[in-house]
Amino acid sequence: RNTLFYGFGCAFLQNVFALAFALLLNTKFRGHCAVRTVIYLPVMISGLIMGYIISFFVQFRGGVFNEILAWLQMSPIDWMADGRRGVWIIMLVNSWQYVGISMIIYIAGLQNIPTVYYEAASIDGASVLARFRSITLPLIIPAMSTAVIQNIIGSLKLYDVIVSLSEGGPGFSTHSLSTYISNQYFKAQNAGYSAAVGIFTFVFILVVSIFFTKYFTKREVEL
Repeated sequence: RNTLFYGFGCAFLQNVFALAFALLLNTKFRGHCAVRTVIYLPVMISGLIMGYIISFFVQFRGGVFNEILAWLQMSPIDWMADGRRGVWIIMLVNSWQYVGISMIIYIAGLQNIPTVYYEAASIDGASVLARFRSITLPLIIPAMSTAVIQNIIGSLKLYDVIVSLSEGGPGFSTHSLSTYISNQYFKAQNAGYSAAVGIFTFVFILVVSIFFTKYFTKREVEL
């Protein structure tokens, strides 16, 4: 269940925010290149390192968030003690880290759309929302296909952030299939079972990838 939540939840968040950033940063304004760089920077950090960095924010004793709560005279929270909250934190961290890759893909797709389409729509009096729905969205399907499939595959096999931030705990509540395989092989010494889960993970990712590839291919529009 966690793997599905990580996979589709992270893919949804990354693509929604990436498309929003791409639409904003595809326009020319002072400092837009600097903003692109700032959004893309987390991609350059290892997922393992990112998890350790965030752990300094969410740890119970001396964590940045609890220090802020103490300053506000509020009780501290053990952020990673609850499995559901831990899953959300991991998902948000992973989405924030890799949103830059999807943003670049969407910007490339937007820049491939001829401006003459927008000019014609403006002459016809089409609103911004109508232009997005009728021009932008259909013509960025190839970019969306690449971004969505890449994000789903990456999130379904999420490993490093979980290892460094929660190690799958408390209990098994924040494990993905990748960390569960590692746990069963190295800690439980259950090689056969972990191999079976690994094969299932491969087949599941393959099926999901084929499904979304066919789904987006049917909706592509010729320029």
